[in-house]
Amino acid sequence: MFVDIYYACAIVLIMVLLSIVKWYLARNDNYWTKKGIPYTPRQNFFVFLFKLYAQDMGKLIKNLTKEHGRVAGTFEGSSPSVMVAEPDLLRDILVKDFHIFPYRNPMKTGDDIADKMVSTVIGEDWKRIRTIITPAFTSKRMRQISSIMNDCSQTLIGVCEKYSNKKEPVDVKSMFGAFTMDVIASSAFGTKVDSHNDPQNEFVRRAREAFLKFTPLFVVFSGK
Repeated sequence: MFVDIYYACAIVLIMVLLSIVKWYLARNDNYWTKKGIPYTPRQNFFVFLFKLYAQDMGKLIKNLTKEHGRVAGTFEGSSPSVMVAEPDLLRDILVKDFHIFPYRNPMKTGDDIADKMVSTVIGEDWKRIRTIITPAFTSKRMRQISSIMNDCSQTLIGVCEKYSNKKEPVDVKSMFGAFTMDVIASSAFGTKVDSHNDPQNEFVRRAREAFLKFTPLFVVFSGK
């Protein structure tokens, strides 16, 4: 008799706990409906993880844009998240109305340097770092960087011509990734590298290792 009561109480307790968990996960399901914004319904947690693992963030955003437009609601787990792909609205958020939208989802990498980047810090730390780096982005400095980018572009053009002459397929992502790496190395670090022809360069290899950690799964869960 006592055992039967024990199991009955255990079952009731489990059902109550499951109900609480279900309510907690679904508490924001109508959030975007109330806001009048098209959205992708909250998905099963494991389906959500699988999509993050199976697709890159660019494809996820592209599919969301095609389905719901340039401003759409989504969910990170059970937390509402908005995706903005409208240039004019992004300009307002990031420039004109930046004082209203100063914060981003915090992201901790565990690396002392990465955690102090201007794109990851908030509050007084952000103001201090922003003040320090602002002189590097004057119109004069931008013109100097444009000259560096033009030099790197000539290398890129040469690579494109090589593939064209050989009539070989080209990995556009890797090609422009190498171009971006050359620009960053030259303009930010004063280092001349040739990522197209020397992908095992120490600078290139270290930079690639640093950026590989920023997977969609990492970005989502590092801020939780």
